[in-house]
Amino acid sequence: MHILYVYANFTTATGSCSTRAYDFAQRWIEKGHDVTIITGVYDRSDLRPGRLLWSGTVNGITVRALNLRFSNQDRFLWRVTISLLLGAFAAWHATIRSYDLALISCGSITLGCAGLAARWIRRRPVVFEVRDLFSEGLEQLGIVTNRAALKALRRFEDLCYREADGVVVLSETMAEWIRQRHDPRHIAVIPNTANVELFGRATPRPAEMAADGANFLYAGTLGRANACGQILRAGRYLKQWGRDDIHLYLIGEGAERQKLEEEAVLGGLDQVHFLPPMPNETLAGWLAAATGLVLVLQPLPVFDTVSPKKFFDALAAGIPVIQTTQGWIREVLAEHDCGLTVDPKWPPALAQAIAGLSDDLPGRDRMGRNAHRVACERFETGLLADRMLDALILADGPRGTIFSF
Repeated sequence: MHILYVYANFTTATGSCSTRAYDFAQRWIEKGHDVTIITGVYDRSDLRPGRLLWSGTVNGITVRALNLRFSNQDRFLWRVTISLLLGAFAAWHATIRSYDLALISCGSITLGCAGLAARWIRRRPVVFEVRDLFSEGLEQLGIVTNRAALKALRRFEDLCYREADGVVVLSETMAEWIRQRHDPRHIAVIPNTANVELFGRATPRPAEMAADGANFLYAGTLGRANACGQILRAGRYLKQWGRDDIHLYLIGEGAERQKLEEEAVLGGLDQVHFLPPMPNETLAGWLAAATGLVLVLQPLPVFDTVSPKKFFDALAAGIPVIQTTQGWIREVLAEHDCGLTVDPKWPPALAQAIAGLSDDLPGRDRMGRNAHRVACERFETGLLADRMLDALILADGPRGTIFSF
Protein backbone atom coordinates (compact mmCIF):
# COMPACT_ATOMS: atom_id res chain seq x y z
CA MET A 1 0.00 0.00 0.00
CA HIS A 2 1.20 3.52 -0.82
CA ILE A 3 0.26 5.95 1.96
CA LEU A 4 0.11 9.70 1.38
CA TYR A 5 0.77 11.08 4.87
CA VAL A 6 0.03 14.79 5.41
CA TYR A 7 1.83 15.95 8.56
CA ALA A 8 2.90 19.58 8.88
CA ASN A 9 5.61 19.18 11.57
CA PHE A 10 7.73 16.33 10.20
CA THR A 11 11.10 15.74 11.89
CA THR A 12 13.52 12.97 12.80
CA ALA A 13 15.05 12.41 16.25
CA THR A 14 17.58 15.21 15.69
CA GLY A 15 14.73 17.72 15.71
CA SER A 16 13.00 18.92 18.88
CA CYS A 17 9.34 18.17 18.13
CA SER A 18 7.26 15.03 17.79
CA THR A 19 8.71 12.25 15.61
CA ARG A 20 5.35 10.46 15.28
CA ALA A 21 5.18 10.70 11.48
CA TYR A 22 8.83 9.71 11.04
CA ASP A 23 8.58 6.75 13.43
CA PHE A 24 5.34 5.46 11.92
CA ALA A 25 6.60 5.83 8.35
CA GLN A 26 9.82 3.98 9.17
CA ARG A 27 7.84 1.10 10.66
CA TRP A 28 5.48 0.90 7.70
CA ILE A 29 8.32 0.93 5.19
CA GLU A 30 9.96 -1.97 7.05
CA LYS A 31 6.71 -3.88 6.51
CA GLY A 32 6.84 -3.33 2.76
CA HIS A 33 4.63 -0.26 2.32
CA ASP A 34 5.49 3.01 0.58
CA VAL A 35 5.09 6.35 2.35
CA THR A 36 5.10 9.88 0.94
CA ILE A 37 4.99 12.64 3.55
CA ILE A 38 3.65 16.10 2.71
CA THR A 39 4.91 18.68 5.18
CA GLY A 40 5.93 22.22 5.97
CA VAL A 41 9.08 23.40 7.75
CA TYR A 42 8.46 23.83 11.46
CA ASP A 43 11.21 25.76 13.24
CA ARG A 44 11.82 22.85 15.65
CA SER A 45 12.16 20.35 12.82
CA ASP A 46 15.51 19.20 11.45
CA LEU A 47 14.20 19.33 7.87
CA ARG A 48 16.24 21.81 5.79
CA PRO A 49 14.85 21.98 2.23
CA GLY A 50 16.82 23.83 -0.40
CA ARG A 51 13.94 25.11 -2.54
CA LEU A 52 10.46 26.54 -2.05
CA LEU A 53 8.90 23.33 -3.37
CA TRP A 54 11.28 20.60 -2.21
CA SER A 55 11.32 16.87 -2.84
CA GLY A 56 13.76 14.47 -1.25
CA THR A 57 14.25 11.24 0.67
CA VAL A 58 14.76 11.02 4.43
CA ASN A 59 15.88 7.55 5.54
CA GLY A 60 13.76 5.85 2.88
CA ILE A 61 10.74 8.15 3.28
CA THR A 62 9.73 10.28 0.31
CA VAL A 63 9.23 13.83 1.59
CA ARG A 64 7.68 16.75 -0.26
CA ALA A 65 7.89 20.06 1.60
CA LEU A 66 6.63 23.60 1.24
CA ASN A 67 9.71 25.53 2.37
CA LEU A 68 8.05 28.30 4.35
CA ARG A 69 9.20 28.22 7.97
CA PHE A 70 6.68 28.60 10.76
CA SER A 71 6.84 28.70 14.54
CA ASN A 72 4.63 28.81 17.63
CA GLN A 73 6.03 32.31 18.14
CA ASP A 74 4.66 33.64 14.85
CA ARG A 75 2.00 36.32 14.85
CA PHE A 76 -1.55 35.09 14.46
CA LEU A 77 -2.01 36.45 10.91
CA TRP A 78 1.18 34.71 9.68
CA ARG A 79 0.14 31.44 11.29
CA VAL A 80 -3.23 31.65 9.54
CA THR A 81 -1.49 32.39 6.22
CA ILE A 82 0.90 29.46 6.62
CA SER A 83 -1.98 27.15 7.55
CA LEU A 84 -3.90 28.12 4.42
CA LEU A 85 -0.83 27.72 2.20
CA LEU A 86 -0.01 24.32 3.69
CA GLY A 87 -3.62 23.25 3.20
CA ALA A 88 -3.48 24.25 -0.47
CA PHE A 89 -0.05 22.59 -0.93
CA ALA A 90 -1.30 19.33 0.60
CA ALA A 91 -4.53 19.41 -1.43
CA TRP A 92 -2.52 19.88 -4.64
CA HIS A 93 -0.42 16.80 -3.85
CA ALA A 94 -3.52 14.82 -2.89
CA THR A 95 -4.90 15.69 -6.33
CA ILE A 96 -1.87 14.98 -8.53
CA ARG A 97 0.06 12.19 -6.77
CA SER A 98 -0.37 8.46 -7.13
CA TYR A 99 -1.23 6.70 -3.83
CA ASP A 100 -3.66 4.20 -2.36
CA LEU A 101 -4.79 5.97 0.81
CA ALA A 102 -4.48 9.44 2.35
CA LEU A 103 -3.76 9.90 6.05
CA ILE A 104 -4.38 13.54 7.00
CA SER A 105 -2.93 14.49 10.38
CA CYS A 106 -4.61 17.70 11.47
CA GLY A 107 -3.28 20.13 13.96
CA SER A 108 -4.72 22.90 11.81
CA ILE A 109 -8.01 21.88 10.19
CA THR A 110 -6.94 23.62 6.95
CA LEU A 111 -5.07 20.41 6.10
CA GLY A 112 -8.51 18.85 5.77
CA CYS A 113 -8.58 20.30 2.25
CA ALA A 114 -6.17 17.51 1.27
CA GLY A 115 -8.53 14.87 2.61
CA LEU A 116 -11.47 16.29 0.69
CA ALA A 117 -9.37 16.43 -2.47
CA ALA A 118 -8.36 12.79 -1.98
CA ARG A 119 -11.99 11.77 -1.41
CA TRP A 120 -13.80 13.88 -4.01
CA ILE A 121 -11.25 14.15 -6.83
CA ARG A 122 -9.07 11.03 -6.55
CA ARG A 123 -11.73 8.79 -4.97
CA ARG A 124 -9.21 7.44 -2.48
CA PRO A 125 -9.87 6.21 1.09
CA VAL A 126 -9.17 8.93 3.66
CA VAL A 127 -8.34 8.75 7.37
CA PHE A 128 -8.28 11.94 9.44
CA GLU A 129 -6.00 12.01 12.44
CA VAL A 130 -7.17 14.67 14.92
CA ARG A 131 -4.27 15.87 17.10
CA ASP A 132 -6.09 18.88 18.61
CA LEU A 133 -9.69 20.02 18.94
CA PHE A 134 -9.00 22.93 16.62
CA SER A 135 -12.08 25.17 16.82
CA GLU A 136 -12.64 24.39 20.50
CA GLY A 137 -9.10 25.42 21.33
CA LEU A 138 -9.39 28.67 19.41
CA GLU A 139 -12.64 29.50 21.18
CA GLN A 140 -11.65 28.52 24.73
CA LEU A 141 -8.34 30.37 24.50
CA GLY A 142 -10.13 33.46 23.21
CA ILE A 143 -8.09 33.51 19.99
CA VAL A 144 -11.22 33.54 17.80
CA THR A 145 -14.32 35.19 19.26
CA ASN A 146 -16.38 35.82 16.11
CA ARG A 147 -19.37 33.47 16.25
CA ALA A 148 -19.76 33.26 12.47
CA ALA A 149 -16.09 32.32 12.04
CA LEU A 150 -16.34 29.63 14.73
CA LYS A 151 -19.51 28.26 13.15
CA ALA A 152 -17.80 28.06 9.75
CA LEU A 153 -14.78 26.25 11.24
CA ARG A 154 -17.02 23.72 12.97
CA ARG A 155 -18.97 23.07 9.78
CA PHE A 156 -15.73 22.43 7.91
CA GLU A 157 -14.51 20.09 10.68
CA ASP A 158 -17.81 18.24 10.53
CA LEU A 159 -17.52 17.88 6.75
CA CYS A 160 -13.97 16.51 7.01
CA TYR A 161 -14.87 13.95 9.67
CA ARG A 162 -18.05 12.78 7.95
CA GLU A 163 -16.38 12.37 4.56
CA ALA A 164 -13.55 10.29 6.03
CA ASP A 165 -13.48 6.50 6.06
CA GLY A 166 -12.18 6.75 9.60
CA VAL A 167 -11.14 9.27 12.23
CA VAL A 168 -8.15 8.65 14.50
CA VAL A 169 -7.92 10.61 17.74
CA LEU A 170 -5.18 10.76 20.34
CA SER A 171 -7.19 10.18 23.52
CA GLU A 172 -10.42 8.65 24.81
CA THR A 173 -11.50 12.08 26.07
CA MET A 174 -11.06 13.50 22.57
CA ALA A 175 -12.95 10.57 21.06
CA GLU A 176 -15.95 11.23 23.30
CA TRP A 177 -15.88 14.94 22.43
CA ILE A 178 -15.88 14.23 18.68
CA ARG A 179 -18.55 11.51 18.92
CA GLN A 180 -20.91 13.92 20.67
CA ARG A 181 -20.37 16.82 18.26
CA HIS A 182 -19.65 15.23 14.89
CA ASP A 183 -20.74 11.56 15.01
CA PRO A 184 -18.10 10.29 12.53
CA ARG A 185 -18.65 7.01 10.72
CA HIS A 186 -15.81 5.21 12.53
CA ILE A 187 -13.36 6.35 15.19
CA ALA A 188 -10.18 4.87 16.67
CA VAL A 189 -8.02 5.99 19.59
CA ILE A 190 -4.28 5.84 18.88
CA PRO A 191 -2.41 8.15 21.27
CA ASN A 192 1.01 9.67 20.93
CA THR A 193 3.80 7.20 21.46
CA ALA A 194 6.54 6.46 23.95
CA ASN A 195 9.84 6.07 22.12
CA VAL A 196 11.35 3.60 24.57
CA GLU A 197 14.33 2.94 22.33
CA LEU A 198 15.35 6.63 22.40
CA PHE A 199 14.16 7.87 25.80
CA GLY A 200 14.57 4.65 27.74
CA ARG A 201 18.27 4.13 27.13
CA ALA A 202 21.08 4.98 29.56
CA THR A 203 22.66 8.36 28.73
CA PRO A 204 25.26 10.58 30.44
CA ARG A 205 23.98 13.15 32.92
CA PRO A 206 23.96 16.66 31.37
CA ALA A 207 26.77 18.81 32.72
CA GLU A 208 24.39 21.80 33.05
CA MET A 209 22.05 19.98 35.44
CA ALA A 210 22.50 20.58 39.17
CA ALA A 211 24.44 17.71 40.73
CA ASP A 212 22.73 17.88 44.13
CA GLY A 213 19.06 17.97 45.07
CA ALA A 214 16.05 17.36 42.86
CA ASN A 215 15.62 18.43 39.22
CA PHE A 216 12.20 18.78 37.60
CA LEU A 217 11.78 19.47 33.89
CA TYR A 218 9.19 21.13 31.73
CA ALA A 219 9.89 20.53 28.02
CA GLY A 220 7.77 22.09 25.31
CA THR A 221 6.24 25.32 24.12
CA LEU A 222 6.27 28.33 26.45
CA GLY A 223 3.09 29.86 25.12
CA ARG A 224 -0.29 31.12 26.12
CA ALA A 225 -1.92 27.71 26.22
CA ASN A 226 0.81 26.19 28.35
CA ALA A 227 0.39 28.48 31.35
CA CYS A 228 3.96 27.99 32.54
CA GLY A 229 3.42 30.77 35.04
CA GLN A 230 2.16 27.93 37.23
CA ILE A 231 5.73 26.64 37.40
CA LEU A 232 7.08 30.04 38.47
CA ARG A 233 4.34 30.23 41.08
CA ALA A 234 5.48 26.84 42.39
CA GLY A 235 9.05 28.15 42.37
CA ARG A 236 8.01 31.09 44.58
CA TYR A 237 6.42 28.75 47.12
CA LEU A 238 9.48 26.51 47.12
CA LYS A 239 11.67 29.57 47.67
CA GLN A 240 9.52 30.66 50.61
CA TRP A 241 9.79 27.18 52.11
CA GLY A 242 13.59 27.25 51.84
CA ARG A 243 13.69 24.49 49.21
CA ASP A 244 16.73 25.76 47.33
CA ASP A 245 17.65 22.10 46.76
CA ILE A 246 14.88 21.82 44.15
CA HIS A 247 15.65 23.07 40.63
CA LEU A 248 13.08 23.71 37.92
CA TYR A 249 14.12 23.65 34.24
CA LEU A 250 11.95 25.08 31.48
CA ILE A 251 13.17 23.77 28.12
CA GLY A 252 11.64 25.40 25.07
CA GLU A 253 10.64 28.57 23.27
CA GLY A 254 7.38 30.39 22.81
CA ALA A 255 5.60 33.71 22.92
CA GLU A 256 5.64 33.80 26.74
CA ARG A 257 9.30 32.92 27.28
CA GLN A 258 10.69 36.45 27.63
CA LYS A 259 7.91 37.40 30.03
CA LEU A 260 8.54 34.30 32.13
CA GLU A 261 12.29 34.92 32.26
CA GLU A 262 11.74 38.51 33.38
CA GLU A 263 9.30 37.36 36.04
CA ALA A 264 11.80 34.80 37.35
CA VAL A 265 14.55 37.42 37.59
CA LEU A 266 12.29 39.93 39.36
CA GLY A 267 11.18 37.23 41.79
CA GLY A 268 14.73 36.14 42.58
CA LEU A 269 13.94 32.61 41.43
CA ASP A 270 17.52 31.49 40.93
CA GLN A 271 16.43 27.84 41.12
CA VAL A 272 14.38 28.29 37.91
CA HIS A 273 16.43 27.81 34.75
CA PHE A 274 15.54 28.41 31.08
CA LEU A 275 17.06 26.37 28.26
CA PRO A 276 16.44 26.49 24.49
CA PRO A 277 14.71 23.67 22.63
CA MET A 278 17.03 20.74 22.16
CA PRO A 279 17.11 17.72 19.84
CA ASN A 280 15.18 14.71 21.10
CA GLU A 281 18.45 12.81 21.33
CA THR A 282 19.78 15.45 23.78
CA LEU A 283 16.50 15.76 25.67
CA ALA A 284 16.68 12.02 26.37
CA GLY A 285 19.71 12.64 28.58
CA TRP A 286 17.94 15.37 30.53
CA LEU A 287 14.87 13.22 31.14
CA ALA A 288 16.94 10.22 32.19
CA ALA A 289 18.65 12.31 34.89
CA ALA A 290 15.54 14.20 36.04
CA THR A 291 13.60 13.64 39.23
CA GLY A 292 10.34 14.11 37.37
CA LEU A 293 8.48 15.90 34.60
CA VAL A 294 6.09 18.81 35.17
CA LEU A 295 3.22 19.10 32.68
CA VAL A 296 1.03 22.20 32.92
CA LEU A 297 -1.68 23.67 30.71
CA GLN A 298 -4.40 26.24 31.15
CA PRO A 299 -7.32 24.80 33.16
CA LEU A 300 -9.69 24.59 30.17
CA PRO A 301 -11.85 21.59 29.17
CA VAL A 302 -10.19 21.35 25.75
CA PHE A 303 -6.83 20.57 27.37
CA ASP A 304 -8.26 17.58 29.19
CA THR A 305 -8.30 15.86 25.78
CA VAL A 306 -4.67 16.44 24.78
CA SER A 307 -1.95 13.83 24.19
CA PRO A 308 1.30 15.81 24.69
CA LYS A 309 4.59 14.38 23.47
CA LYS A 310 6.41 15.32 26.69
CA PHE A 311 4.14 13.05 28.73
CA PHE A 312 5.11 9.97 26.72
CA ASP A 313 8.79 10.93 26.67
CA ALA A 314 8.74 10.96 30.48
CA LEU A 315 7.02 7.57 30.66
CA ALA A 316 9.62 6.10 28.30
CA ALA A 317 12.43 7.61 30.41
CA GLY A 318 10.95 6.02 33.52
CA ILE A 319 10.34 9.17 35.58
CA PRO A 320 7.18 10.29 37.41
CA VAL A 321 4.92 12.99 35.99
CA ILE A 322 3.29 15.81 37.95
CA GLN A 323 0.53 17.37 35.86
CA THR A 324 -2.57 19.57 35.94
CA THR A 325 -5.02 18.25 33.30
CA GLN A 326 -8.21 16.57 34.50
CA GLY A 327 -8.94 14.11 31.66
CA TRP A 328 -7.49 10.83 30.49
CA ILE A 329 -3.89 11.55 31.62
CA ARG A 330 -5.13 11.88 35.20
CA GLU A 331 -6.75 8.45 34.86
CA VAL A 332 -3.57 6.85 33.49
CA LEU A 333 -1.43 8.25 36.33
CA ALA A 334 -3.91 7.08 38.96
CA GLU A 335 -4.47 3.63 37.45
CA HIS A 336 -0.78 2.85 37.00
CA ASP A 337 0.68 4.83 39.93
CA CYS A 338 3.20 6.65 37.75
CA GLY A 339 2.66 10.26 38.75
CA LEU A 340 0.51 12.87 40.44
CA THR A 341 -2.32 15.15 39.30
CA VAL A 342 -2.79 18.50 41.04
CA ASP A 343 -5.49 21.15 40.99
CA PRO A 344 -4.24 24.05 38.83
CA LYS A 345 -6.65 26.42 40.58
CA TRP A 346 -5.17 25.84 44.04
CA PRO A 347 -1.94 27.89 44.17
CA PRO A 348 0.25 25.73 46.49
CA ALA A 349 -0.73 22.37 44.93
CA LEU A 350 2.04 22.10 42.34
CA ALA A 351 4.75 23.19 44.77
CA GLN A 352 3.55 20.71 47.39
CA ALA A 353 3.60 17.87 44.88
CA ILE A 354 7.12 18.77 43.71
CA ALA A 355 8.43 19.03 47.27
CA GLY A 356 6.69 15.83 48.32
CA LEU A 357 8.07 13.83 45.41
CA SER A 358 11.55 15.27 46.00
CA ASP A 359 11.53 13.86 49.53
CA ASP A 360 9.99 10.49 48.68
CA LEU A 361 12.76 8.41 47.09
CA PRO A 362 10.91 5.06 47.40
CA GLY A 363 7.78 6.61 45.88
CA ARG A 364 9.77 8.15 43.01
CA ASP A 365 11.44 4.85 42.24
CA ARG A 366 8.13 2.98 42.30
CA MET A 367 6.42 5.53 40.05
CA GLY A 368 9.40 5.57 37.69
CA ARG A 369 9.31 1.79 37.29
CA ASN A 370 5.57 1.90 36.69
CA ALA A 371 5.98 4.71 34.15
CA HIS A 372 8.47 2.69 32.11
CA ARG A 373 6.28 -0.40 32.31
CA VAL A 374 3.17 1.38 31.04
CA ALA A 375 5.24 3.00 28.28
CA CYS A 376 6.32 -0.43 27.07
CA GLU A 377 2.96 -2.13 27.47
CA ARG A 378 0.54 0.55 26.22
CA PHE A 379 2.33 3.32 24.36
CA GLU A 380 5.46 1.86 22.75
CA THR A 381 6.08 3.34 19.29
CA GLY A 382 6.15 0.08 17.34
CA LEU A 383 2.97 -1.15 19.00
CA LEU A 384 0.99 1.96 18.08
CA ALA A 385 2.53 2.20 14.60
CA ASP A 386 1.20 -1.30 13.94
CA ARG A 387 -2.20 -0.36 15.34
CA MET A 388 -2.35 2.65 13.04
CA LEU A 389 -1.37 0.52 10.07
CA ASP A 390 -4.14 -1.95 10.91
CA ALA A 391 -6.58 0.97 10.97
CA LEU A 392 -5.38 2.18 7.58
CA ILE A 393 -5.70 -1.28 6.07
CA LEU A 394 -9.29 -1.46 7.31
CA ALA A 395 -10.01 1.96 5.85
CA ASP A 396 -8.57 0.79 2.53
CA GLY A 397 -11.19 -1.96 2.43
CA PRO A 398 -14.85 -1.65 1.42
CA ARG A 399 -16.42 1.59 2.55
CA GLY A 400 -18.31 0.96 5.77
CA THR A 401 -15.79 -1.55 7.16
CA ILE A 402 -15.82 -1.50 10.96
CA PHE A 403 -13.04 0.79 12.13
CA SER A 404 -12.66 0.43 15.90
CA PHE A 405 -9.84 -0.17 18.39
